[in-house]
Amino acid sequence: DIFLIFVLNVLQVQKAISYHQKLQLYRMIVNMRKNVLRYRKDTLQSPDGAKRTLDGHQTILLALQLKNPELCERMMRDHIKQAKEDALYQDLDKVKAS
Repeated sequence: DIFLIFVLNVLQVQKAISYHQKLQLYRMIVNMRKNVLRYRKDTLQSPDGAKRTLDGHQTILLALQLKNPELCERMMRDHIKQAKEDALYQDLDKVKAS
């Protein structure tokens, strides 16, 4: 039946697209993680940086427990902003030391 072949073909194409999108997302996550880890290894070595990181994670977890999407987003954005600032200050300290 030609209709069945058409439906199966559409399903295969959708599956291939879904796999490709998942692969792209996976690659984006891996790439982002590499960049984050490049800076985090330096910032986590300072006691203040480690404490800020843990505090940020705790506020995110609390927001998740409260099931408040807006609060979750705000806490995650604040945490990422703090991590960026920590990384930038870490880079500036390296430049000053050299």
